[in-house]
Amino acid sequence: MRRAALGALAAMAALAAAGPAWSDLYTWVDASGRVQYSDQPPKDFKGEVKKVEVGDSAVIPMAVPKPSKDERAPSGKSAVAEKRRADRDRLKHDLDTARAKLGEARKALAEGQDPKVEEQQIVLRPATRAGAVPSAGSVSASTRANCRIVDHEGKQTAMCPVSMPSEGYFDRVAGLEKAVKAAEEEVATAERAYRRGVD
Repeated sequence: MRRAALGALAAMAALAAAGPAWSDLYTWVDASGRVQYSDQPPKDFKGEVKKVEVGDSAVIPMAVPKPSKDERAPSGKSAVAEKRRADRDRLKHDLDTARAKLGEARKALAEGQDPKVEEQQIVLRPATRAGAVPSAGSVSASTRANCRIVDHEGKQTAMCPVSMPSEGYFDRVAGLEKAVKAAEEEVATAERAYRRGVD
């Protein structure tokens, strides 16, 4: 369309330069939507034909082609680049999320090493000094207040209450360790996906 319009302008300029012999100019829009110019009206044309005086100072309106859908849309190369940027941003977000989750899991494990009150149990164990099982007479008065003297392997032995973690404590810590391992695997998967996406 643009080439046709430029050609029409060139034709008008040539007709104007030719002098009085080319004083009449006809214009019309053909079936294809192109603006046509000639010194003779078209034969067997059913549409509107306008006569334009070459000497007129009026500007002859010309059809300006609208950009096609393909021209308005981004080129294929731009669309691919835009999609790749979006994919890279998504993969980076997934990787950052996985790393943050891993950090929280490790923090929870570090802070969860001490047994909670409900995870403690009291058991009786022989009171020892330097690895020996003392007799009832060798236990101090402060120890004797919390301990009981019982027969242990034929000897009188002080059995004292000791606080120890319950099974619930070990189960909880095992769950925290499992969460750390799962988060580490998630980070590794996200890192591989990110490297594939940016390579």
